[in-house]
Amino acid sequence: MKNYLAYASEIYPLKIKDVLNLADSQNNDSSALPAEKVVILLGNADANQPDTLLCGRERLNRLQTEGQTYADVCLAYHTLPPLAGFFANMIKPIKRRYYATSANTYHTPLSTITRNRLNRGIRNAQNAYQWSNKKWAIPEEERVKRYQELYNSLKQNGYDDASPMLVLLNRAWGVKDQLLQGHHRLSICQELGIEEIAVNFWTAPKSPRFIAALYKIYAKCKNADLKS
Repeated sequence: MKNYLAYASEIYPLKIKDVLNLADSQNNDSSALPAEKVVILLGNADANQPDTLLCGRERLNRLQTEGQTYADVCLAYHTLPPLAGFFANMIKPIKRRYYATSANTYHTPLSTITRNRLNRGIRNAQNAYQWSNKKWAIPEEERVKRYQELYNSLKQNGYDDASPMLVLLNRAWGVKDQLLQGHHRLSICQELGIEEIAVNFWTAPKSPRFIAALYKIYAKCKNADLKS
């Protein structure tokens, strides 16, 4: 049932050498794609399915020869058909059952997160590790200590690739990519001027296209409410 080829809502500038390290995909979905497009077919780390390059190796080689560091990449993955994905997205426990984690970690500019509007809020020293769910509440002293340790680590060592930010593709309503984990690191990296981060992609069921139009209306209304 999970043979529908879904795409991320955003395009991601990824480090060319990271993408070139992938093996070519044996999936026949690539036959309908233009050769100039770079597409990664995300696998599933839990199922030992590797990420592969669906198409675009020639373009990557050319960009690398031209001295480029990053290339715009489309992300694809297999999941439920859109109608089934729509109903799965309505029930969180079922939706999470179909989450998958990509096998590889990639490097991208920090600006990718904010430009694609992936962050769902702002975390800083004042509100760090304060969760709406009281189940996860931690003492004030521990909260401050944890944030300071993260700040010091990033300042002294730069971004740690072993702790990539997690981007969940089509997280919102099954149509919009969002940052799942990494809001604290995002704010600190912005403050410290760290320009490149590591990311890992998770995937969620995709909803039908008409949901995307509804989500855009919702997002505009929500943004207007925040500004008022």
